[in-house]
Amino acid sequence: MAELVPRFKEEQVFIIEAFLVHSFRESGRKGVVLGLSGGIDSALVAKLCADSLGPQHVLGVAMPDGRGGKDLKDAKKFAK
Repeated sequence: MAELVPRFKEEQVFIIEAFLVHSFRESGRKGVVLGLSGGIDSALVAKLCADSLGPQHVLGVAMPDGRGGKDLKDAKKFAK
């Protein structure tokens, strides 16, 4: 998986993480389940959720795209 340089401002990340924490607490749930495709979008959502809610509250599920290629391998690698 290639290393990416973030282009987000800290304030933007803070706002998103605060929203996630608020929504999580309001829901009364014990955790969240995320579909991981291996793409950048699901990786970003997983990172934001793990950082804001704690990794013990995030379950990532590899979601194959039917091609069984590199993306699924990346999703499994990222989840670890």
